[in-house]
Amino acid sequence: MEKDSERMKKLNELIQVCKDGRSGFWQAALEVESKSSREMLRKVAFQRNAFAFDLRDTAFQMGLRLASQGSFLGKLHRSWISFLHQLNPHEDKVVLQECKRGEEHALNVYQDVFEKNLLPDIQRILERQFVSMIEMRDELGTMTAKTGPMESKGSILRLS
Repeated sequence: MEKDSERMKKLNELIQVCKDGRSGFWQAALEVESKSSREMLRKVAFQRNAFAFDLRDTAFQMGLRLASQGSFLGKLHRSWISFLHQLNPHEDKVVLQECKRGEEHALNVYQDVFEKNLLPDIQRILERQFVSMIEMRDELGTMTAKTGPMESKGSILRLS
């Protein structure tokens, strides 16, 4: 019984992570200047929405009760991205770095599920999502590395 409770809790956490990712990538797409970055972030937002839907559908099939919305920490992270962007307007790198941090958080949640072997019946779905998140994290890392060190453009905050 306790294992079922933990399974439900972790599946809800995975769904929340995907919903947070959807909202975070969508917010980031609104913040960046680069058209190609904006399109890529929107595409990832739609992908994360599909991930959440797949997990919700699976949870319903398993008879589990679900959380209805994203997490407070996800909302806080999106607010932080917006705040940093306000301090560093026209600095896509700031937004992309925060997206990368968000992906790293999501990967940690998935890794925890794998280590505890809590959801072996949906392992394939989780592995596919996990690989996509790894690829996105790596792409975000590459994108931020290409732009070089951040310089102040008349903003309050200087990141180097």
